[in-house]
Amino acid sequence: MIKALELNIILMEVEPYIWRKILVKDDISFETFHAILQTIMGWEDRHLYEFETFREGYENISRLYEGDKNDAAKVQLKDVFNYENVIGYIYDTGKDSWAHRIEREHFLAINDQTSYPICLAGERACPPENIGGAEKYVKLLDAWLDTSHKKHKKSKELLGENFDPATFDLKKINKKLKNFQ
Repeated sequence: MIKALELNIILMEVEPYIWRKILVKDDISFETFHAILQTIMGWEDRHLYEFETFREGYENISRLYEGDKNDAAKVQLKDVFNYENVIGYIYDTGKDSWAHRIEREHFLAINDQTSYPICLAGERACPPENIGGAEKYVKLLDAWLDTSHKKHKKSKELLGENFDPATFDLKKINKKLKNFQ
């Protein structure tokens, strides 16, 4: 029987926290879940990714190794979340290595009045792609917020003139999620 999963997603090593709360069906693949995470967090899907449990990793390696037992296209969320309360998601497994903590809050009965996936809540904008990871982002953000900082101008160039770290648009995210329904 298909269930809904209520999940909390937190981008690690950045404060204040950048987080989302979503509902997804538990029969979707981790490959589809990756695409949903890209949408709700604001990433651009330019890099490799990996899901981690305490027992084994579920990586996007299908391009390299067809038929691997950990192929994200073949493993469904229920295959992991029936046994795990928390998993990791690494986006850009190379240079930036954005680590996310995904916590299972609840299994819920499917509601015929609800479209899945849906973002229920969240806070703050994700960092732009390719800026060097969490540590560099925090330093850039400090410089961006402090107009007297010696690297303020450079941070504006890297983060963008219109970047607003406090931005979170629930309606916009849910509109984009309609592509998965």
